[in-house]
Amino acid sequence: MNKKQKEVCEWLSDKPGYVKCSAKQIQNYIARDHGLISVKDISVALKNTRPKSKKKPKVVLKSLSDIFPWVKNYSDNTLSFKKDVSELSKKRNQPGTYLVTGCAHAPWQNKAMYDSVFEFISSEVNLYGIILAGDIVDLNSLSSHDKGKKPLKGVTLDWEYEEANKFLDQFDELDVKGTKDFLYGNHEDRYSRYMSNIDNSKLGASLMSPDVGLKLKERGYNIYNDWKNDAIHLGHHLDITHGEFLNIHTAKKTIDTYRKSTMYFHTHRFQIYVEGLVGGFNMGFGGDINAEIFGYATRAMKTSWMNSCALVTLDVEGFYHVQPLIYMNNRLIVNGKTY
Repeated sequence: MNKKQKEVCEWLSDKPGYVKCSAKQIQNYIARDHGLISVKDISVALKNTRPKSKKKPKVVLKSLSDIFPWVKNYSDNTLSFKKDVSELSKKRNQPGTYLVTGCAHAPWQNKAMYDSVFEFISSEVNLYGIILAGDIVDLNSLSSHDKGKKPLKGVTLDWEYEEANKFLDQFDELDVKGTKDFLYGNHEDRYSRYMSNIDNSKLGASLMSPDVGLKLKERGYNIYNDWKNDAIHLGHHLDITHGEFLNIHTAKKTIDTYRKSTMYFHTHRFQIYVEGLVGGFNMGFGGDINAEIFGYATRAMKTSWMNSCALVTLDVEGFYHVQPLIYMNNRLIVNGKTY
């Protein structure tokens, strides 16, 4: 390989997420770091970087269904949604607006923020769906971090569920015409981790899971309880997850890893990073930053947190349009109006 081709190989080794891109796409990305490099040189570098296989695997419909269960047909390098996809997937690909929020940590949610959001949506938004993207309830009473420590005064599991249900009642009051989804976060997963202890497992069904304690099925939510792996596919191009990375530049890290537009929470920070049509959307959190349960966080850490959530509107072609709802200085201002 010549010098330019070696430069491309080194660049790809640092950014493995780009290996699946075409040489023409990579030419645009790499130009920022190394200037213009010919498509021919990039193609040679790609050939030497991509894993070599003696036999190209045969792609059949069955294996694609295993990988992409919401898709039944694949053509021209695009995912094509057909009439025989699941009813749930069809509903999530209808044009409409979704409220997406996460990290509320109820009963310690920012009540003023959500009152403002609900007021805005009730008066201004024709809402199609709701996606609650993890850490909606805190489950402080099941936290392994507080094991052996004096619990917060008055905090019990039944109290947390009781108060969190009042919060979810507010979502139920919204006029939702389509789907409602509940994605576990690492805090809902505290229940699973707690019950994995052999002594705690003896409690069985007497210790309510978030599904039961929050009445999720009765409320009509589709439940996703594998927070590390589950993703809600919204339209053709956007995934909703709870979140995974905790580095400073999580939005870029997310799209570098998955090469698909992703909205998530988890870090409590607000950050957007977009490359062309692929974007990472870190949409903040809905908790009360002054609540006692956030006492573990330093002052410096809290200054990076942002109270926010988002609306996602799908257009007729299944593409997403994100409208952040940022609650700043105790105000939600949308289109010049304060809520």
